[in-house]
Amino acid sequence: MTTEFDVTQGFVFDGAHHLTERHRIGYGNLHGHSWSCRVTLTGARDPKSEWVIDFEQFEEALRKISNCLDHRYHNAIPGLPTPTMENMAVWIAETTWVLLYPQRITSPRISITRVKLSRPTLGETIVYRPDSLGLRPKGNFELQLLGDDFYKPFVKDQKALLKKRIRNLQKELRFIETLEPQR
Repeated sequence: MTTEFDVTQGFVFDGAHHLTERHRIGYGNLHGHSWSCRVTLTGARDPKSEWVIDFEQFEEALRKISNCLDHRYHNAIPGLPTPTMENMAVWIAETTWVLLYPQRITSPRISITRVKLSRPTLGETIVYRPDSLGLRPKGNFELQLLGDDFYKPFVKDQKALLKKRIRNLQKELRFIETLEPQR
């Protein structure tokens, strides 16, 4: 039996958004929030490094996400047209998953098991557990973003949907990489 560890890092950001007419009156107006986010990875220790993940690489991935969200208009972020707390938590999980791709190749048992997104001034918190979307690999395999091996752990019917989501995530990653840190 392999011992698993939870590794958590967090970041804070401020941003503005508006919601559509589907939501309650008043949410359609441009407004902003202060946010706190904590992302938890679960995995076994790598035999060579004796750690689950290099904290510096984890922190760098979250820094890129923070730079993308901090003091930004969230509706304009690719892949996040309706920035509800739920959609933002999913976007953060999926973007973290893509940004940690190099680390996952060397430690394929790493998975994102929790994204906790809060608006502390309002006392609102949402917790997203990405296991249900297949972001937690089954078994010991190396995830290959563009190869057919990526799809083996998933149900066959999900293949087209996953390919489309990967293309969208790659576009979002290119967008994130173009951003300069806010000073």
